[in-house]
Amino acid sequence: MILRLFGIWPGVSYGPLCKIFWLIVMITNTTLQFMFLFLHARSINFTVFMYAFAATLALSMKLIKLSIFWCNQRRFDELWRTISMNWEHSGAFASAVNITGKRHMLHFLPNFIVMFNSLSVIMTSYNALKTGIHFDEASNATRPYVLFMHLPFDVNRQSVYLLVIFLQFFYLLISSAGAATINSVLIILMLYLGDQIDIICRCLTKMPLEENMRKANVTIVKEIIRKHQSVIAFSENVEAIYTYIALILLVLNTLITCGLGFILVTSIGSPDFSKMVKKNLMFYSAINIETFVFCFAGEYLSAKSREIGEAAYSSPWYQSKFHCNAVLFMIMRSQNQLTITMGKFTSLSLELFSNILKTSGSYVSVLLAMY
Repeated sequence: MILRLFGIWPGVSYGPLCKIFWLIVMITNTTLQFMFLFLHARSINFTVFMYAFAATLALSMKLIKLSIFWCNQRRFDELWRTISMNWEHSGAFASAVNITGKRHMLHFLPNFIVMFNSLSVIMTSYNALKTGIHFDEASNATRPYVLFMHLPFDVNRQSVYLLVIFLQFFYLLISSAGAATINSVLIILMLYLGDQIDIICRCLTKMPLEENMRKANVTIVKEIIRKHQSVIAFSENVEAIYTYIALILLVLNTLITCGLGFILVTSIGSPDFSKMVKKNLMFYSAINIETFVFCFAGEYLSAKSREIGEAAYSSPWYQSKFHCNAVLFMIMRSQNQLTITMGKFTSLSLELFSNILKTSGSYVSVLLAMY
């Protein structure tokens, strides 16, 4: 449903209208957020500024992520068509491995990511919505907002103010769900690749050795090679879609976790500590989970691609000249590992994720020293 809402689902007739609508809405909101930062940078508390800065970067990242994905719509359509075709008509090769567990993961993990991001938005917005609904117009207190924006109209009337904060909440909720869905799509693509690689490895290691099965073996080897080439092409398309998304995401997420970490550390011992934890901890966790998903996807794909070379070497390649030549080329090709890169600079891995956490911690230490 969310992919249809953003015009991403293949074959949606109203897709271009959805993309234009969300592009206008997200650019307008992001511009208003940056205007608030520029106009009120010196007049607001530094902690408030850091939160507004982190929220602005997070929504800017969602805009960039969706824009890059829209630009690669044809590649995504092709990938989704390949997944549907192979899982519906997998035939004998699908029966070679047990994929029940992965099919279950395909339902659980994407839903968990979207639900966790939605819960993060609700926890972050709860205090602002609660205070806004019961706001006393006679008081001189500052009106709380879900998002800090420079609004070019009067919001002193309670009805207008409530409309603004609820529109901000639903905008944040829907845009976060859309960005989380793109992360979920990456998980689906990685699990599909893992499924196809498991089929290749199982067919290589369980190839029959009987002499009367030689013709059948030749057919199986040809099909394995064709499937291997399909996996390589599929992986290259995934890399083309997500490489620049990963670059923007990891750079901005490092800055966001730095800002949120600073807010959480400085709030320790303050009267508003519990409120700050409720508001920022889920936000901080959602950002780190998003970074982990991308880094784990790169690590998973690299590990799975190594399994092809190991399975090819473990196969009975030495018993047939045809098998020997075909498997030798597979071993040589598998040495060039499949991976997802961060803007073509470096491969995504769990080591990169740990380095990002260390970098964020170092930035927090610098900010605390300057504060």
